[in-house]
Amino acid sequence: MKTNIALKFKMAKLVIGIAALAPLMAVAGSAHAQIIPEAPFCAKVDSSTTAIDALISEKETSFMHGKAASLKVLKESRAASDKALYDARVAANGEYAAQFKALLAEANTPDQKAAVTAFKKTTLKAVETRRANVDIAIARYRAGVDAILAARSTSYLSALASLKESIDQSLGCADAQDAFQTKLASLGNSGEALTQLATARNEKVAAAETKFTATITAAAATLKTALGQ
Repeated sequence: MKTNIALKFKMAKLVIGIAALAPLMAVAGSAHAQIIPEAPFCAKVDSSTTAIDALISEKETSFMHGKAASLKVLKESRAASDKALYDARVAANGEYAAQFKALLAEANTPDQKAAVTAFKKTTLKAVETRRANVDIAIARYRAGVDAILAARSTSYLSALASLKESIDQSLGCADAQDAFQTKLASLGNSGEALTQLATARNEKVAAAETKFTATITAAAATLKTALGQ
């Protein structure tokens, strides 16, 4: 029975699913959610600088603990995503090897064997290129997420430092609190930026898949002709 080359390699393609490329929107969101402004705290303490400074230090410590916990979850999520992608690629490598062997078994002449070898070379190169582009897309996405989280963290801690300095300069807790809330409001919401990063990543992955499919389809057509199918 002749091999349906197009179907065979369509089934062998490594499908890059959402699970393998987890957007991490929820994790990233929790990481930057730590700096959402809280309710005014001046009413929680007396007017002494010592009491206010203690509360600011408490907020800073709470933020750092929350940040560390969120980044830990983010790191673990990325590790799980990387493992899923690696395992999928290893499995695909086994499928490719088995199918190349089956195709070579169907080649009866030196020219046909050479055609199978050429097809294998083209396929493996296409797989390598697609995987490299997927890896680049993931790396760029993660770098963008990290930059957003780092910038928001720096801005929040800077705002806290300014709050403490303003109070130390006897500007009054209420006025300092207003200035603090204004700085936090200027940070905005990173949700849109995170979505844009995910969209850019997904588009690059889709483009890599489209190019891969086109390359394999053309190579399979050439091989089918060589094998007399």
